[in-house]
Amino acid sequence: MKEYGSLCKGAFFALLLVDLALSLQPHATVDAMYPPEVQAWDFAVHAAMYAALAGLGCMAFVSRDPGAWRGRLVAALALACLGAVLELLQATPVVARSCSLSDALHNTAGAFAGAFLAPARFLRPSAAFRGRIPGRPES
Repeated sequence: MKEYGSLCKGAFFALLLVDLALSLQPHATVDAMYPPEVQAWDFAVHAAMYAALAGLGCMAFVSRDPGAWRGRLVAALALACLGAVLELLQATPVVARSCSLSDALHNTAGAFAGAFLAPARFLRPSAAFRGRIPGRPES
């Protein structure tokens, strides 16, 4: 199970770096790399990116116990805040992109969808059951 948790953590941090790189690309780079047909789907990219981040974050860091909804909520809110901060950073002269409320809302919607739609069986085992083998008494 540790390998699975490590894989989820690695995938989460890798996708987080991709999100940071894509979000902070300067305007000229975005226009040069992505044609208008791709840029028209910007809202879907925002929602999908944050849904994947939230799902992976929950699988890597939220334990499967009765209070798991709190961990999911914290993950979604943290990613929504990150998305809002990245939108504000896009308005800086270095990045020179538009700071869009619509993009921030799509980030938030994706984060909540990913956090609460991630199947519970893929969350980390709760602390009470970690390391125990079902049917065997504790030693």
